[in-house]
Amino acid sequence: MSYELIQTASVIFTYGRERLDVGKRKDARSGRSQSV
Repeated sequence: MSYELIQTASVIFTYGRERLDVGKRKDARSGRSQSV
């Protein structure tokens, strides 16, 4: 595997994790507001 491919994959993986964390936080916040 080339270094560029590994670097691109790691960047996409990191970006995906960040998007997932933000989505979880949004869900938790909306869930709390709905229950109130």
